[in-house]
Amino acid sequence: MTNKVDVFLNRLSHVSQVFLVGFAIFGYFYTVRPIYQKEILSEDIAKKEVELKILKNQVDELYYNLRSELIRKINVSVTYNCSPVTPLMMQPPKSDAIRSKDFDVEMSKLNALLNKDVYSCMIESSLNNPLIKELRKIDQDKLIDLMQSLNPKLIELRNEYDLIFRDRDYLFKIGEAKSVFVKELENFRLDNGIKTEENDNWLKETYILSGAMSVISDYGMKFNRLVMEQVKMDE
Repeated sequence: MTNKVDVFLNRLSHVSQVFLVGFAIFGYFYTVRPIYQKEILSEDIAKKEVELKILKNQVDELYYNLRSELIRKINVSVTYNCSPVTPLMMQPPKSDAIRSKDFDVEMSKLNALLNKDVYSCMIESSLNNPLIKELRKIDQDKLIDLMQSLNPKLIELRNEYDLIFRDRDYLFKIGEAKSVFVKELENFRLDNGIKTEENDNWLKETYILSGAMSVISDYGMKFNRLVMEQVKMDE
């Protein structure tokens, strides 16, 4: 009887060990291993997030550099297309002696440059520039907002130069100071006793036109500087 009990207990011990091993295996696959795998997965995710953040920072840095260059090129295009000084710069070179067939026509052309709607031209030129599409949407909107914010300054600048342009006496003084060649011709004429009403009128108109061109050029250059200095973005 004792032997049977011992055999039974021995077998029961083996069975228990088998069950314990089974439970241990079960516990490993359904508790320990998933936790371990979860920790490894979490570490991998954390590493990927760090790598992704580094990559994003690198992409952003490259974009910010590209953005600055794109905006600079857009601004250059705007100043070329819209600045009142551009038509004057594109004219073929001529001597200081401005011989106009019609003084009023020439002054009217310069006045048209002064009254050009540089604000609308600036917005339209920017929106139609293919380079603006290379900017992110948020930066496209910000660029247009920056240009729109210039309108009060543009109005003030235009009004300032409109007053100057209307002052013919002031234009005459500017033209007289700048038209060196005409001044030399005038001195030669006076030294030789050549004096006619026609020459006097031509001289006056020449100086006024020269002064008017100088005023429009100055106005256009200030417009250019305003755009280049104010329309830009920081990181």
